[in-house]
Amino acid sequence: MTIAGLQKQEEQMLFATTTFRKLLDSVTRPGKLKVLAAPDFLGTPPGFYSKSRQETLPVNLYGLGTLLTLLDTEVGFSVAANGQWLEPSHEVVRWVALRSGAKLTSPDKANFAFFCDGLSQGLLSQLDQGNMLEPELSATAVYCVKSLLPHSVLSSSNVNGWLELELAGPGIENSRTVSVAGLDEKEIQLIQASRQHYPLGIDLFFVDNMGQCLGLPRSTKLKLVKHPVESGKS
Repeated sequence: MTIAGLQKQEEQMLFATTTFRKLLDSVTRPGKLKVLAAPDFLGTPPGFYSKSRQETLPVNLYGLGTLLTLLDTEVGFSVAANGQWLEPSHEVVRWVALRSGAKLTSPDKANFAFFCDGLSQGLLSQLDQGNMLEPELSATAVYCVKSLLPHSVLSSSNVNGWLELELAGPGIENSRTVSVAGLDEKEIQLIQASRQHYPLGIDLFFVDNMGQCLGLPRSTKLKLVKHPVESGKS
């Protein structure tokens, strides 16, 4: 192997190690945003056609870096965009499989699911939520969203397009509120439904376009907070 090849391999190993630690920290302290390193060594990300934007968009490279950190040759994955599971021939699927060694599988058997956008249109409910003997065998989902912010950054003048989520549960003292843009509001109901029978449920990561990551383990309870302006209050 050339020196350049060794350097790239070391860069990939360092990225995987540091990213995994940040992902782990994000689920042990839900609501605390972590900033991921840029996986520039991955090159140009593949694209998917966005029906809402009516154009082909590149997949969030930070999200892809997160997925590759979690995958290995022993697990299966599924990928979705526009509320549909992608076929094996899709560019995104082939890109992930080539770099991870993991295999595309049916959603109900997938260890990891990757949503290229913040709209699953019910697909989240098709993932494995584990069983009472082995709840840890449930799937983990990665959502690519537009932006993540601590609740304190928002004001009544810039809430449009944002969802404010109140989080509670292990790792959170009292409660914590975060804001997300680029996530369909119906996804909150799907997430809540998947956690009604804890310890069953699906662990989640939201990753935005700037590399900020929010971990939401299945033990975290969340609810949508209506902003005063949106509810008609002064």
